[in-house]
Amino acid sequence: MNYNLINKEIETYLNTQWLLLYPNDYPIVWGNIPTNVDDQDQPFLKAVVRYSEEDKENVGNVSLNRVYGILMISVYVLIDTGERLLQELTSKVKNIFRNKNINGIIFRKRNIRYIGENGRFIQQNITIEFYYDDIS
Repeated sequence: MNYNLINKEIETYLNTQWLLLYPNDYPIVWGNIPTNVDDQDQPFLKAVVRYSEEDKENVGNVSLNRVYGILMISVYVLIDTGERLLQELTSKVKNIFRNKNINGIIFRKRNIRYIGENGRFIQQNITIEFYYDDIS
């Protein structure tokens, strides 16, 4: 699998699951699209996929390349909305990827980091570690 295919799998899964939870609210903005936080007028998510390292192993005649990455999702809610919505959205995002295997992409540890005020918003980041095995 290549990076574009992995990104597409993750984006499609997150978009589909998020639309089931919030069909008319709280859009997802992807990290590859420049976004000014202050231009937003409602709570939203910003998601980006990053890759970190690769491990090579040989199993018999098969060469295995394990690729590690992180999905980072920033949750933004308007300051006057309060912390409750921030926690609710963060929890739902976190649960979308709990113990998930999406076509060989294995999601693992999830971390939450409170960022605080960012313009008119309160921000909290969720990082979700994943890996997949590329067999050649």
